[in-house]
Amino acid sequence: HLFAALLLSSFSFIPQSYSQCSCNTTVGAVPNLDLYWVGNVDNNYNNPCNWRVGTFSNANVPCQAPRSNDNVFFTAAAFGVPNKIVNIDQNSNCKNMFWDNAILPANKPQLTGTSNALDLNIYGNLTLTDLGKMDFNFNGYLNFLGTGSNVYTLDTRGHNMRVHSFVISLDPLAELRLLSNFVLNNIYNNNL
Repeated sequence: HLFAALLLSSFSFIPQSYSQCSCNTTVGAVPNLDLYWVGNVDNNYNNPCNWRVGTFSNANVPCQAPRSNDNVFFTAAAFGVPNKIVNIDQNSNCKNMFWDNAILPANKPQLTGTSNALDLNIYGNLTLTDLGKMDFNFNGYLNFLGTGSNVYTLDTRGHNMRVHSFVISLDPLAELRLLSNFVLNNIYNNNL
């Protein structure tokens, strides 16, 4: 059983109220969604109004925040202006998280968190942009979780990932492959 840097944390759901948008209720019944960040309502990851189903330009809005079986995509189209923020405002999930390497360095978005008590649970793969194209400043618990005999990949491309805690918890049959240099610091700028 692969396991690293365990600091116990809660996976409870903290209800949050967001601005209303019209969602496609038939889309919500699909077990695995590809969700594309548009971030045009606010900067909160868990606001369904900030996501589109299938492609960035699709009008379909999911009726829920990303779930543990949903892939999330952050494309260059979502970051046409500098310094946009994707804020983890409550415990959050996804299966795979992909950041588009076509994001321009001049537009450099930031993944951040509001509290060091929040969890970002990734149940699959994580791929970030090249250095200089985004900042990863999530101050909570980054949990890399997986089951079965799957192969999981972590490609941070050398980003200095600032987190409160990093936990890897995989099934004994699973494999984790690091595809690039991995730099991890806690929020106090100490090496973990």
